Amino acid sequence: MYWQLTPYTLPLLAAAAISAALALFAWRRHSAPGAMPLALLMLAVAVWSLGYALELGSADLPTQVFWAKVEYLGIVSVPVMWLAFVLQYSGREKWLTRRNRVLLAIIPLVTLLLVWTNDTHGLIWSNIGQDTSSPFLVLDLTYGAGFWINLVYSYLLLLLGTLLLIQTLLCSLYLYRGQLIALLIGALAPWIGNALYVSGLDPFPHLDLTPFAFTLSGLAVAWGLFRYRLLDIVPVARDAVVEGMSDGVIVLDAQNRIVDLNPAAQRIIGRPRAGVIGQPASQVLSDRPDLIERYLDVAEARAEIVLGEGEAQRVYDLRISPLHSQRGRPTGRLVVLRDITERKQAEKEIRRWAEMMAALHETALDLVAQRALPDLLQAIVARATGLLKAKQGAIYFYRPATDDLELTLTYNLDPDLIGVVLKRGEGLLGKVLETGRPMAVDDYSHWEGRSAQYEGIGFTACVAVPISWGGHLLGVLNLLDDAPRTFSSADITLLEHFTPLAAAALEQTRLLEEERARRREAETLREATAAVTETLSLDERLRRILEQLDRVVPYDSASVQLLRDGYLEIVGGRGFPEPEAVIGLRFPVPGDNPNTMVVLERRPVILADVQASHPPFREPPHSHIRSWLGVPLIVQDRVIGILAVDSVELDHFDEGHIRLVTPFANQVAMAIENARLYEEARQRAAELRILYEVAAAAMTSVHLDEILSRTMLALQETLRPDDIAILLVEPETNELVIRASTGFPGGPKLVRRFIGVGIPGWVVQTGQPVLLADVREDKRYHACDPDTRSELCVPLQVGERVIGALNLESRRLAAFSEEDLHLVSILAGNLAAVIENARLYEESQRRLREMNSLLRISQDVTATLELNEVLRRVIEIAIATIGPAEKGTLHLLDEGQKELTVRASVGFSPATVAAARFKPGEGYAGWVFAHQQPLIIGNVKADPRTKPIDLPEVHEEKSALCVPLIVRGRAIGTLTLDNVTRYDAFTPDHLDLLTIFANQAAVAIENARLYKQAQQEIAERRRAEEVLRQYTAELEARNEELDAFAHTVAHDLKNPVALVIGFAEALEREDYTTLSDDELRHYLHTIAHNVRKMSSIIEGLLLLAEARTAEVTMEPLDTARLVVEAQRRLADMIEEYKAEIVLPETWPMALGYGPWVEEVWVNYLSNAIKYGGRPPRVELGATVQPDGMVRFWVRDNGPGLTPEEQARLFTPFAKLDRLHATGHGLGLSIVRRIVERLGGQVGVESEVGRGSVFFFTLSGIDGQVSRD
Repeated sequence: MYWQLTPYTLPLLAAAAISAALALFAWRRHSAPGAMPLALLMLAVAVWSLGYALELGSADLPTQVFWAKVEYLGIVSVPVMWLAFVLQYSGREKWLTRRNRVLLAIIPLVTLLLVWTNDTHGLIWSNIGQDTSSPFLVLDLTYGAGFWINLVYSYLLLLLGTLLLIQTLLCSLYLYRGQLIALLIGALAPWIGNALYVSGLDPFPHLDLTPFAFTLSGLAVAWGLFRYRLLDIVPVARDAVVEGMSDGVIVLDAQNRIVDLNPAAQRIIGRPRAGVIGQPASQVLSDRPDLIERYLDVAEARAEIVLGEGEAQRVYDLRISPLHSQRGRPTGRLVVLRDITERKQAEKEIRRWAEMMAALHETALDLVAQRALPDLLQAIVARATGLLKAKQGAIYFYRPATDDLELTLTYNLDPDLIGVVLKRGEGLLGKVLETGRPMAVDDYSHWEGRSAQYEGIGFTACVAVPISWGGHLLGVLNLLDDAPRTFSSADITLLEHFTPLAAAALEQTRLLEEERARRREAETLREATAAVTETLSLDERLRRILEQLDRVVPYDSASVQLLRDGYLEIVGGRGFPEPEAVIGLRFPVPGDNPNTMVVLERRPVILADVQASHPPFREPPHSHIRSWLGVPLIVQDRVIGILAVDSVELDHFDEGHIRLVTPFANQVAMAIENARLYEEARQRAAELRILYEVAAAAMTSVHLDEILSRTMLALQETLRPDDIAILLVEPETNELVIRASTGFPGGPKLVRRFIGVGIPGWVVQTGQPVLLADVREDKRYHACDPDTRSELCVPLQVGERVIGALNLESRRLAAFSEEDLHLVSILAGNLAAVIENARLYEESQRRLREMNSLLRISQDVTATLELNEVLRRVIEIAIATIGPAEKGTLHLLDEGQKELTVRASVGFSPATVAAARFKPGEGYAGWVFAHQQPLIIGNVKADPRTKPIDLPEVHEEKSALCVPLIVRGRAIGTLTLDNVTRYDAFTPDHLDLLTIFANQAAVAIENARLYKQAQQEIAERRRAEEVLRQYTAELEARNEELDAFAHTVAHDLKNPVALVIGFAEALEREDYTTLSDDELRHYLHTIAHNVRKMSSIIEGLLLLAEARTAEVTMEPLDTARLVVEAQRRLADMIEEYKAEIVLPETWPMALGYGPWVEEVWVNYLSNAIKYGGRPPRVELGATVQPDGMVRFWVRDNGPGLTPEEQARLFTPFAKLDRLHATGHGLGLSIVRRIVERLGGQVGVESEVGRGSVFFFTLSGIDGQVSRD
């Protein structure tokens, strides 16, 4: 591939670029008429120009031929796209059908095929060569037949498009002519160049001028696009548009005169064109001064206006637009009036129907959502009322049974009207019921057919529409208004759209209710059957049958009756006034009763008035029953009983109840039969189980209580009695006592009677069993439980001796059978032997426990030597050891008072303990002490040895046991145990056991008393030694202080005294008048200074002494005030040393004695100033410690202290020589003694070279004290 440089390449590329840009510009406005064809046309021109530029730039023949073929992609497209553009631009786009587009593309497509296959046929180019005579190589082509055919076709399309464009130009307004001229120039220029090339008249041989002309075409199209808005304004003929417009068009000049108007505008204003042209608009529209005033001087506006009156009144959309000259000056206004009357009416109707459809849609949604019927109907009425702009609404339900309408639902009406009934033909609603057609009344109050039931009710106009479903009337929809009005046929039609929804709601609700009812019935039947069959117990199944039957068929009372020996016997009842009274009732079969009818006819029987047909039902326990339903219980074609269902209402049951209860009865019959078979098998197994349980209990346990408990449990599970009692004879009292029981309300204490009393007493006395179907019929029965109805009691016999009775009771009549009596008798025989063996075992075990208890008691009592603890253990162990004992006292002899006093007790109040004091021989305790003999008292009140004590609880004792406490033949007290529930509670065995225990307890008590006495003597000796030690330590401390005091007096007071004496003698010897004032002042100052120093030493000694012995009161400290007072006392020193004192903002509260704490602050501050840095800086502060103490501290900037020096601080009369400062060693010792007396501590924290922190602690309290 070779390239050559020609002068024509750049113009061609420019033409291609301009065309491509115009194509892109048109493409972006593709929505404008002609924009898409124009974009494709410019794209084809760009391809043609670009291909020719590349053809001229190629130097070799094959490359030039290739680009010549590429050019044909644009060459064949340009004519077709030109025609398509003109057709769309001129408004003839309907010519561009699918068929015409296919026909137009045939020749261009065939030409393209011939171009690319020219080498095989030469129909486009019969000869291809290069012209070498020119300055550059160009193609020298000889054209074939195909080329000329395409050329003719292209010229025809060009000609057709140009002619159509010229026609449009001639019919267009001036505004569009610039566009058309630009388009004609752009179209003709390339084809003129092409014609010159093809005809051989081209001044440049072998050079095609057509692509070069495209540059001129691009400029012309660009001119039309940007100058005349080619794609924004499409030319349309005025007559075709303006004159034919349905909108009224009026053109006003600058003086508001009418200069033009179309026929539509003439019709609107009602005047011909000739009569208004040139007339002022205000004159033409003089009948509408409001419009003239509003729009006369408005340049631009849009509004809706109403013109005309009555039936001729129309609504127009008014648009006013300004008109401008080419220079932009306003030349007038364009007024367009569009008639929108039908649109407004249509909008109103659409809104009406849209509201209706929305209401219907919402109602349909409510219907689909299955809202509750009252809510759904209320919504339907409310929506219909709103759509028709009515005030009230209502729905009447049709009642087929009475052929009338009942007001069921109201909207904005008085709810008290609900329930109003209108007969057929009565009022408007009755007429609708009668005719089955909608009706409306404009003024109901004057309508002759009005109903008297609505007299005085405030509505005037009303409309009613029937609600029907499947050809059957369900009700009537009624709307009301309180003003005269006419409900139109459209209103009725609208309402008729709601009635199907109301009917559907009613029908759907009915169907749903029926379905739900069927489901509920099926579910109830399933649950009821499942509940009945969950248990195999016949009694439990009967109870559940009656419970679940109430769910299937609600009743007031019901019973289950089973066939037994030719009778129907009530085995289960529910809902009767006295349920127990019906259990066991029997009806002969056959017999004169409705029960027989059910059994013999093997079908359900309904009696609407059972008392009328069967008078016995008028008597209790059936007197409450008015209607009766009986259903047979059939198993394998055998009637086993019936279900009887009762109601207190007449004619309560119907076929629907039979339909519900029959399948339930079939399931019940099978359940009862299975339960009965199960009960028989269980009874046999239970008999064996009871006997096995007793035998197993006897073999596996020797504890009587456990054996009896297991026996009762087996009986309870087998025979289901309500109460079971095992009563044993108590030999000591000859009474029957319940040893084990279940169900008795009062427990063993309630049931305790003598042999011969009640059924168990009679059985023990006679040795004969008793079986009672109804205890109320037997005089021997003694009621423990008033609800007991039947009883079974058998003796417990060992050989010929009756040791007790086994008693079973039930709240059901005839609860026990002869089979039960046989079973319990066999059980009682085995149980008696087991009880006797267990009692013998318990007796031997009791003896063994007593011996072990005595051993343990001896160990427990002697395990401690603390007297009170020994006494407490003795009385508690005695009560725990002796079974009948409930209370007790332990008396010891008071040697000083010579009386027996209570030293330990259980169960007595302090008042009783204080009052229970006896002289030896007084009361039964004094009698036992004096005679040293044990005593059993069966009746405390009746015993002459009892001493009355005026306290209520003392007289509660019924029997007592009292033994002496003897040590080495001498009585030291007594031990008494009491029983407050029964007389003769204690036996000789108890007396023997307690006597043995008392002998051991007496020794333990005596040992504890001696130990206590020894301990008291030792404690007294130790206290004396401690007092002596404290006195010795105090004396030593005082001696040390005395030595230090002597040293201080001898040393510290010696120097100031000597100075005072020396200067005083000097004054005495010398004539002080000869001394100068300065010398005299020096002498006196020295004397005064040393006197003050001696006074300070003496005050320190006095304070040190006072801090040891003085008693002071602790009170909250005002630390801020104390520190200020200390500063005041040290003011001269602070001034002398130029000391800086730093104080905190607040001080925590603490307890102490103010004067002493002030001395502490004075000492700490003075030391910090004297021994601190130069100048001294002293910081004071306080912190609260976790233990609640407040730590007060003073920090100085002195040289610090060594550990040895810190150890010598706070010692009385100690001084540190290294300090080289004056002092007498009392300050810190006084601080220490004061703080320790106040409950705190003192200390120092110091490091050499870093200063020191002296602190003291006091007890803290809540609160703070401000520095101010």
